[in-house]
Amino acid sequence: MAAGGPARERRSLRPAASAVALAIVAAGATGPAPADAAVPPPGLGRLSAGFGVGRLSAWTACGVGLQCATLPVPLDHAHPAAGTISLAVIRRPARDPAHRIGSLVYLEGGPGVSGVNSIRTYPQLFDRVIRDRFDIVGFDQRGVGASAPVRCLTDAQKDTQLSDAVTGTAARAATPGSAIGGRVPRAPGSGAGSGAGRRVDGGTGSEADGEARTGTEAGGKAGGGAGSGAGSGAGSGNISAGTSTAVPTGFAGTVASDKLVVAGCERWSGRMLPYLSTKAAAQDLDILRAALGEHRLTAFGASYGSELGATYAALFPTRLRALALDAVVDPRLSMTQPLEEIRLQALAFEAALDAFLAACAKDTTCPFGHGDPAGHYDRLAARLARHPIYAKGKDADKSRPVDLGVLTSAVLQLLYSQQQWPILALALALADEKDDGSVLLALADLASGRRADGTYDNSFDANVAINCADQRFPTDLAVYRRFAAELTRETPRIGSTLALGGMSCAFWNVPVASRFTGPFRAVGAPPILLVGTTGDPATPYPEARSLAAQLASGVLLTWRSYTHGAYEGSSTCVDDAVDDYLVRLTLPKPGTVCP
Repeated sequence: MAAGGPARERRSLRPAASAVALAIVAAGATGPAPADAAVPPPGLGRLSAGFGVGRLSAWTACGVGLQCATLPVPLDHAHPAAGTISLAVIRRPARDPAHRIGSLVYLEGGPGVSGVNSIRTYPQLFDRVIRDRFDIVGFDQRGVGASAPVRCLTDAQKDTQLSDAVTGTAARAATPGSAIGGRVPRAPGSGAGSGAGRRVDGGTGSEADGEARTGTEAGGKAGGGAGSGAGSGAGSGNISAGTSTAVPTGFAGTVASDKLVVAGCERWSGRMLPYLSTKAAAQDLDILRAALGEHRLTAFGASYGSELGATYAALFPTRLRALALDAVVDPRLSMTQPLEEIRLQALAFEAALDAFLAACAKDTTCPFGHGDPAGHYDRLAARLARHPIYAKGKDADKSRPVDLGVLTSAVLQLLYSQQQWPILALALALADEKDDGSVLLALADLASGRRADGTYDNSFDANVAINCADQRFPTDLAVYRRFAAELTRETPRIGSTLALGGMSCAFWNVPVASRFTGPFRAVGAPPILLVGTTGDPATPYPEARSLAAQLASGVLLTWRSYTHGAYEGSSTCVDDAVDDYLVRLTLPKPGTVCP
């Protein structure tokens, strides 16, 4: 596959368990609503009156127990007269209206996962006490789903460009199945891009040398944009000065694929691209808060949603009631040192994979590897790199090969949650012993947003566009060559897949209308609860510790697990702490560690 993804995609946490189970079944493997409020947001009353911004449309039924509406917001918050876009909003009204506290806004992961779809699909996204006392509200962030969605590739292009990529890159989203949240986490590696999730191992080319080309040279620039979107040196991390600059094999193909993605974004979504930053989304969130009639916001953010929540807290600290952040992203690191964030993710995913293989080796019931899962995994990866296999079964799609890219995408998807390790073992055993790639292919499709009918959602497109609006990647391609070589040495099973996760942004020539890089102290905010998981592969635990230290009122709760996202996972300790905080505003003792 050419285009990929782990850049900043941490995906959604929630879809995993049920979605993975459905994937296995499909592969044939065994093993009274509250009154609408009209309270103008602080500082936005005049704007709303003048431009119709900030007023929800009438709520209409859109499913069992669900109501939907749209919310107009300025395209450009600095120039509201320039026009508006509509955000898709959904809510599940509180089950106990007599004791309703207010609205709880769910901040989805990704970036690029639809918050509307998550609320619609997962009625038990929160514990019963939360669903009783709050309207659970979700929305599609600008550029995502039904909210002025961006487009960068056609479905046919995604079939070819993303086939080798880990399109469900793990970066800022919470992954399906782990807990709550979802995009895919930002795929591993904190920058968006077709290179993310793709191994650098096929073909070479001289075009890989030199500086990133302009949009025109990248295959036809549609939609202007002066100025380079990626800072020349930012995010180079700890790349050693003496590292070899030899061009990794496959590098030229990755460059060409990334250029194709960027050119498509400019061609089909050029008008939206300057206005997709997390800062703009946080400003939208404040308009939504007021439109819901809430003087102070109660919100839960998972994975990339934690980055959106932290940005909101920094911009509007006194407009918070409670903010719980799970699978925490350090926005300062993500925005200003994205390659270093990719390095942390690669180390964390490698550690999670090593832990899975070690646990499988000790478990006599593990179906994979016959006592040597590490050796079998490495040999399977080498074999699929040379000779792909295919899905088997009566209704299986036998037209698409299951190669090394599909394998890695599926493995990363299942590493989001320690609870999914038995499924990972089964999927690997089917591929290794029976040459059956059914489960691996289904999981890779889940990661990439590919539907059963062959169409795709726009999570990949939105992930690229939002990440490139937020993050500053180097434009010197030699930096990526050195980084890929180093990361492959440091993390031999995972590094080559994640190393180029943000290289699309090296070719991004779109000026950004607004961008916030800190500080993230949120002085004046009430206590903010952060939940960090020690073995989280997509949002490594050091990011939670870092943001907790930056916040003036941050309180960190720790869970020991190899899982992306803790709430609604397997820890009642975590669930109870988050529920008590959101309902009663009580906090766990500082330094609390949940088993």
